[in-house]
Amino acid sequence: MPGKYLFRGTTEGFMGSPASRSIPRTSTSRNPAKAATFAVYCSAFGRPVLYIALYAKVLPLGEPDMNVLGEIEEEVAFPVPPQEFYNYCEGYLTLMETLEIFRRLSIGIPAVIHIHNLDDVLEAIQNMDDEQIDTFYEIAKDHLK
Repeated sequence: MPGKYLFRGTTEGFMGSPASRSIPRTSTSRNPAKAATFAVYCSAFGRPVLYIALYAKVLPLGEPDMNVLGEIEEEVAFPVPPQEFYNYCEGYLTLMETLEIFRRLSIGIPAVIHIHNLDDVLEAIQNMDDEQIDTFYEIAKDHLK
């Protein structure tokens, strides 16, 4: 089991790439800090957010899998388009709220990320243990939209 929570950093309501809609596939991460890096990257394309889902609630979506970068991204992907996945989320945080929680937890997330340094940033982001992820969620749940 990937953990209690799943996180997807993107832009608000992003329907996914043409490929993720046609396959279909929605990528998430077990690590909110790594998911947040995608929200930072996506800030150039719209309103960046971090969607949060409870793993137990998304199980009906189908068997999750991991991609080639699963280890670096701590990815868990589900066989549904992103628009459907969002219906199973508890809600989302804005990027500003997300970064403030990480600041409180003393976890650094770069303010600017480009496609050419995304992998380097993901490798540098600290792994979060279950207790840190639980703490992140406990703070975040009071701010979900």
